[in-house]
Amino acid sequence: MLRARGSVVKLAISNVLVNAMEIVTDQFAEIDGFELRFRQYGKADAPLAVIGHGIFASLAQYADHPEALDVLSDRYRILLYDARGHGESEGPDKPEGYSWQKFGEDMLALAGEVGGERPILGGASMSAAAALWIAIERPRVARALVLIAPPPLGPRETRDQAEMEALRMLASLGTAIESFGLSGTADMVAKMPALAEAGSVRGMEMLRSQNPRTIGPIIRGLQEHRSRSTAEYASIEIPVVVFAHPDDPLHPIRSAKLLAEHIPDCRLHIGPERNFWQENPQKLAREIVSFLDSLPN
Repeated sequence: MLRARGSVVKLAISNVLVNAMEIVTDQFAEIDGFELRFRQYGKADAPLAVIGHGIFASLAQYADHPEALDVLSDRYRILLYDARGHGESEGPDKPEGYSWQKFGEDMLALAGEVGGERPILGGASMSAAAALWIAIERPRVARALVLIAPPPLGPRETRDQAEMEALRMLASLGTAIESFGLSGTADMVAKMPALAEAGSVRGMEMLRSQNPRTIGPIIRGLQEHRSRSTAEYASIEIPVVVFAHPDDPLHPIRSAKLLAEHIPDCRLHIGPERNFWQENPQKLAREIVSFLDSLPN
């Protein structure tokens, strides 16, 4: 079931559009009992690519970079959305409602709502892991994966000290939110920069903007996910491209290299410094288009 809630296109975005890109008003689809917000860019008859965001973010993670979206939507129909419990999307208040499986099933369901055979699937961090779940558990539904800054993957014993410490700090953030609420936790985080960095929180405004009912369960649920074996990643038969960068323990190069080593058709792009792909969205978009254009028909 699809619903529109009026145009949310910002003037800053509409001023830089080119005629190849069309923005559809925000719509809401009921998925697994929750209304999820999504937005499409591009021509209706173009191949579909569903791109999800990371934890603490929303579809604005990409929508705020219209020049990069223009590169992508010139030849592909791009679907951005707020994952369950994020942005304007609804979500459960229990940790078991948040897992790579749940996020993956939502991604697939949204693709089904708008149509398009064998969509391209992917996104950043949390959504990269969701797309990997789909590729392993639903191997014939996607055409390819686009993975940006994947989170810690593989057997837990392969994670280094920096990864383990970052994950512990993220868990501490979730515990603080449950104990002190968002406002109290934001005040505390302001005095503990390491905690904010571990959670990839860029400033107190982002933390305070979270849904107070869902952000704690989201963190808890994702902490409890099952680790995949390398053999499971080796079973992925569709083409995959991975974008990674150094010096980020919550999105370690180790994970990206693990995928590149074990997925038969995997292309790896490592940026020269931390946050390289976030800070160069047009370059990222051009690399994605180059990958997608190389796929067999």
